[in-house]
Amino acid sequence: MAMKKGILVSILAGILWLGLSVSEVVASEGVFKLDSVNDSGASCYALSVFGSGRYKVNGTCRELMTPYSAELNRYVLWAINDEGESVRIGEVKYGKIEASVSKKFVSLMVTAEEKSTARKPSEFVVVKGDWQAVPLEGEENKIDSGPLVSLTPSPTEKKATTEVVIEDEGEKSGVAKFLATVGRIVGIGFLLLLVGVVVMTIVTRRKEQI
Repeated sequence: MAMKKGILVSILAGILWLGLSVSEVVASEGVFKLDSVNDSGASCYALSVFGSGRYKVNGTCRELMTPYSAELNRYVLWAINDEGESVRIGEVKYGKIEASVSKKFVSLMVTAEEKSTARKPSEFVVVKGDWQAVPLEGEENKIDSGPLVSLTPSPTEKKATTEVVIEDEGEKSGVAKFLATVGRIVGIGFLLLLVGVVVMTIVTRRKEQI
């Protein structure tokens, strides 16, 4: 009987851990619209997708191609958790965001720095934005799509429309990866449950034979 209780406790603990893992993934997977905090006209749009134990953040920015000043000539990207703590996750180069972080976060921020290896953000915050859920099919209008066009300036209306399509395809790809990750986690949970049932059955039969 004690062995049965031990097996049940192990299964429940495994399922609980998987549930917490799914919540953690959802917490930081999404889109981030970073707006200017000093009327500079700068803005960024980023997508965060979880994979291989890390949140991969990719995006594009407007008005971050030139240095903030002669001394502050680097733009650094920071991830901020729900306790307000920030961690450097990458550098914005040529207006592009390519970064990753293992810990969950709720906001992104770009600051102007003297060095790209800064360990804490300076007071010169350029843009900042909070997490938003990845829009599923039929929910695209929940997130303002205006910046998708303005982030890539173009001389004609036709070209701007093309840029929007490209960004939408990226979001759909992110959703597909997210659903695949959740599916794998749920599959592992069912596998653990199945193993637990098999073990309990074997133990019960051995006791009956004794």
